[in-house]
Amino acid sequence: MAQYTPEAAGEADSAGPVPSPPSHLPLHIAENTRSQRYSVIETDIPHRLDCLPFGGFHLLVIVALGVTWILDGLEVTLAGSLSGQLMQPSGLGLSNSQIGLAGSAYLSGAVLGALVFGWLTDRLGRKKLFSITLAVYLLATRPPDCRGTPGASSCSAS
Repeated sequence: MAQYTPEAAGEADSAGPVPSPPSHLPLHIAENTRSQRYSVIETDIPHRLDCLPFGGFHLLVIVALGVTWILDGLEVTLAGSLSGQLMQPSGLGLSNSQIGLAGSAYLSGAVLGALVFGWLTDRLGRKKLFSITLAVYLLATRPPDCRGTPGASSCSAS
């Protein structure tokens, strides 16, 4: 329930050495706070947040996050479970090194995508990037017979 606030630089000189500002501050803010000392102030904001009622929106967020977590786990599990079948001659007949390369590409794509889309989210906003991410995912996971076969104008039902 405590935070810090800078005191006047003159008061800090008599109290001893000036502490370094927190490392999470940007450089221009850190330079301006080097000559200031931090003191504790009281706030009731965390208590007020704890007293807010739990509503339907909160339940919706929890359910949505749970479903997303389950689907993400399912996707990772399927990617690992299918590797044995992909090595069979009746499957794609991939070698161990090809399976390893495919798994590495899957993981690398997930990490690179998280870094790129996280950076874009900071610049363009969450709502816009969520829609873009959803569109990319839907396009990348559409059925194989919808992937633009030459001469085909739409998905076939067979």
